[in-house]
Amino acid sequence: MRTIAARAAGTNLGAPLDARYTAASGTSMATPHVAAAGAPLGGKRPEWTAGPLRGGLARPAKDGGYSPYDQGAGRLDVARAITQDVFADTAAVSERFTYPYPGPTRTRTVTFRNDGATDATLNLSAALNRNGTSPAPAGLATVTPAVTVPAGGTATADLTFEPTAGESGRYTGRLVATGGDTRLGVPLAVFKQAEQQTLTVRVVGDPAWIMQPYTSMTAVRLNDTEPALDGEPGAVFSGQYKQTGVPNTLEVQLTLARGGFYALDAVMWFREAADAYPRHALLTLPELRLDGDTTVTLDARTVVPVRVSTPLPSEQVTLNYMYARTTAGGRLWAGASVFAYSAAVRGGLSVLPTTGTTTTIGKSTLVIDQMHIKPQVTLALTGARRVELHPRYIAEEHAEIPKFTADRRVRLASRAELRAGQDVRGKLVYLEPDTLANFRADLDKAIAAGAAGTLTDNSYAWIMNSASAKPQMRIPLLAIDHAEAALVAQALTRQPRPQADLGAALVTPYQYKLALYVRGQVPAKLDFRPKEFTRIESTYHAQFAPYLGEWGTGENFGEVNHTFVPEQTLSIKTPHGFAGPARRTEYFNVTTPDTLWEREYTFYDPATGATRSALAWRGFAKSTSESEDWNEGLLPTQLLTGPQSPVGFTPLIPCDGCRQGDKLRLRSLAGLGLGQYSDLGDNTHSYQGAAGVEENHLYQGDTEVAPSYDAAGLPYYTVPERAQSYRFTSRFQDAFGAAHSATAVTTTWKFRSSRPASGGVQQPYHCLDGSLWGDTAPCAWLPLIQLQYRLGLAPDDTAPLGPYAFTVTPGGTKPRDLRVWTSTDAGAHWTPALVVPQSGGSYKVVTWNTRGTGTVWLRAQARDAVGNSVEQVIADAYRRK
Repeated sequence: MRTIAARAAGTNLGAPLDARYTAASGTSMATPHVAAAGAPLGGKRPEWTAGPLRGGLARPAKDGGYSPYDQGAGRLDVARAITQDVFADTAAVSERFTYPYPGPTRTRTVTFRNDGATDATLNLSAALNRNGTSPAPAGLATVTPAVTVPAGGTATADLTFEPTAGESGRYTGRLVATGGDTRLGVPLAVFKQAEQQTLTVRVVGDPAWIMQPYTSMTAVRLNDTEPALDGEPGAVFSGQYKQTGVPNTLEVQLTLARGGFYALDAVMWFREAADAYPRHALLTLPELRLDGDTTVTLDARTVVPVRVSTPLPSEQVTLNYMYARTTAGGRLWAGASVFAYSAAVRGGLSVLPTTGTTTTIGKSTLVIDQMHIKPQVTLALTGARRVELHPRYIAEEHAEIPKFTADRRVRLASRAELRAGQDVRGKLVYLEPDTLANFRADLDKAIAAGAAGTLTDNSYAWIMNSASAKPQMRIPLLAIDHAEAALVAQALTRQPRPQADLGAALVTPYQYKLALYVRGQVPAKLDFRPKEFTRIESTYHAQFAPYLGEWGTGENFGEVNHTFVPEQTLSIKTPHGFAGPARRTEYFNVTTPDTLWEREYTFYDPATGATRSALAWRGFAKSTSESEDWNEGLLPTQLLTGPQSPVGFTPLIPCDGCRQGDKLRLRSLAGLGLGQYSDLGDNTHSYQGAAGVEENHLYQGDTEVAPSYDAAGLPYYTVPERAQSYRFTSRFQDAFGAAHSATAVTTTWKFRSSRPASGGVQQPYHCLDGSLWGDTAPCAWLPLIQLQYRLGLAPDDTAPLGPYAFTVTPGGTKPRDLRVWTSTDAGAHWTPALVVPQSGGSYKVVTWNTRGTGTVWLRAQARDAVGNSVEQVIADAYRRK
């Protein structure tokens, strides 16, 4: 909503048009103008309440030629609202005709009121158009041609709609009343439902399966630009399946518009046997044209499982999928399911292949993403041949249930031995499937007998993760599938019985983060074996510990990885928790160049309740080797997008060190608590709005430049057109409630600036005055030198004693030199460090850490060839071991 308004002399709100007027957009600008417009009308008619005031402003509004859904009543005409005495009490008229259309017409009454001293005769007309362009057929809407409204009284007119006139679709327009100086408009809307047909969707499963009652069906209309279907639902959902009399054959019926193109997707759960783990299946039909009553069969017997293999042994800990369809109008419809550990490691996901189907409208995309870690436990039967098993704990969290803490060799024991009272101390007892009561009783016997743990393919094992069952969990419980259980049962029949090598890995040294896209048809086989990865050595810093539960450390850090592509701009993912501080190798599979990754992290201190969140955007379009540090201390800086970010498909980032015309934006967002902060070593890691206090000052020579504030409350500085020298100081006091490094950062920039002759800020960065207020003046970056520090600290923010080397990289303008000092007495004394230039514009810094319990402060200075410079002091930059 663009508003042209008067402006005070010397101000720059919005985009100034000349010395008297400015332009700005948004409801924040429009609301006060509408409220002010109501003041003189309320003054003239003090007896009016909010409803009549609103109608008194809206009915005389001028038609802008747009749909009522776009313009409402139209453009306000305050003068006419105040001076005319005739009003329409009817705010708007809408009518809906469902198929089959009724025979009789429908009549609505429109009431006019005359507050004047003389009668008023109004000429009435009703005009509608279809889809915003085509005039409605004659007879769809008719109105009484004229009406006389007596002085001080009311009169009514009949507005009649004929349901048989015209095609289906949505019609909009206005009832217009004119007479003398009076002009009134009442918005009109008519919807005629398209002919409806019945779509029967039949889901067929194997007769031996056990179908779960959670099946659902969604039909998405793809041809949403078809005028005859305008107003029809974009999607229809139903979970009301019914049995057909045929075993494991379900049906659902949907009522949809004839002529619609629909994409279907069904979600179902099933068990292949009574004691099998439940499986989740996605059944899709990418496109169906509905020309009459139709029956579609989705054969769930042909679903294929999604299998993912990684170069290093791994177990899946999260599973997410999203199926998305775009329509002819570009609208995105998507359905998603998310699975945390217990659901992800059991039945998994199966998908119905769509090979051979035809798609003519929009695009279909299936994304399957998973997170894998090193298996927490491995088990191999020894003997004549080694048999590898793949057991899983029933919970990933170490604090929840007992787990094996070290590698060991164990002997196997059978349930029969356990029940017979034989010695099973220190052995791994296999428990066959049985009732829940018997299973829990056997578990108690194993605990009492001193067994090392239990092994089972009983599906009831997963119930032991419930709150009521956890107190019974006193020894490790491992779950395997029926196929592996058969191998264990065979091993228990051999003499001598084989032993089993058990491997324990409570801390994973690596992690796979996988986003697997299937665009278009779903193939007949979904076996993913990613070959190319970006390898990142990741360190998650903290000077605080996770909480300690009964069985181990709990999760205090959380992560979630979203991915987006141009046709799928929605992401729903389950988060994954882990204990920090931590260090691990992370592998991100290579995705297409148009895939955007948004990685989010949360760091939580259980002792203080302090929480900090971070995110970063980037791409993984080619294989690289990198390193990253998270939560190592924050730096006020200009945020940047990460490596390989898709061009034109990244979030917009405000330029917080820019000049547009004669306005400087320097740390503007900090004034609203939304300042841009990053990790010390990576300004693509965003902690926007981090807790803390930031104090900023701009000086021209020795004179401080007072800030001005725009309508959003953001500060800016107005400076002379010609080149001047400036000094900008920023002090950030980090208020994160847990112990942390970089408790305060003080920065002083010196730079020269003049009015830009041309712009230099390009997407994904944007200038605040241009985006918020429509300023069209050239906008360019200020020559600020931004420093980044690769300190190489341990996860607890400590550096080694003795010689210690790290890297400092100046960004922004190219520096000519760099100097660095360290201090162990809170900045009272400084010791110079050795600084050696490196390739790529970075500098290697070498200092000496002496023994001590305090922290080390850093001070760095850099300048470029034309005199721009920066000096930065980081309090408590790191600790010494």
